[in-house]
Amino acid sequence: DMSLARTLMSIAIILLSPLAGTLLDRYGVRRVLIPSIVFFGIAIAGLSLMTGSLVHYYAMYLLMALAGVCTTPASYSRVVVAWFDAHRGLALGMALAGIGVGTAVIPPFVQLLTANLGWRLAFLGIAALVILVSLPAVAAWISEPAKLLPGGAVREEEGFSFRESIASRQFLFIAISFLLLGIMSGGILAHLVPLLTDRGVEPAVAASVASLLGVTLIGARLLTGYLLDRYYAPVVVAIFLSGPVIGVLILMSGAAGAPAILAVVLVGLGI
Repeated sequence: DMSLARTLMSIAIILLSPLAGTLLDRYGVRRVLIPSIVFFGIAIAGLSLMTGSLVHYYAMYLLMALAGVCTTPASYSRVVVAWFDAHRGLALGMALAGIGVGTAVIPPFVQLLTANLGWRLAFLGIAALVILVSLPAVAAWISEPAKLLPGGAVREEEGFSFRESIASRQFLFIAISFLLLGIMSGGILAHLVPLLTDRGVEPAVAASVASLLGVTLIGARLLTGYLLDRYYAPVVVAIFLSGPVIGVLILMSGAAGAPAILAVVLVGLGI
């Protein structure tokens, strides 16, 4: 039942992402991202009011998708790609390492709040992080080059048109790859802690293992960013994607202790 909520949210994000991209193109990242963060924080706070109804649960996840679709890495990647030509891979790696920071910090934070204050206040705590940390940071530091702002001049020869892009074999392969990677990462992130606790691991320890995934993400994003600036990108990606293949096989074997930690590190390298 809980996994289906994540699935519905993912489908909603798939359907809404083209609209989000259109809004980013038309109004710029700041004008879209700042209100989106506010609405996303409010949606998370709304989870504290959930009843025992599954319909209510699914509706809240759909609301989070609607409120948060513009807060995905695409918005931040657009800014980084626009500002950086040299060392673009490292810049992207550093920016997207923030997801690893969140993955490392949030599980023990939520576990602490839940154990001491209950799950309703835990959701309010997450919402407070979004409003009080993410929003001021974006408002203070996110900006775009003039060429990307509404009305800015972008020369046609700087890239492919939309039709040329979606008709290309490369775009199709990238889209399929992202779909498969999303299934892998979403499936693992959603079920890692329940999987470990079902095998007898204490909830606090399981949350710490999930945090380790975030720490791995930070290091791996920086490393891959550095390597992407120097080597052929598909080769770098293929090597790192061997990690989750091995990690998932370890988890399938029933691992719960040190092998599970190794599996999580390998999955983090792939993500």
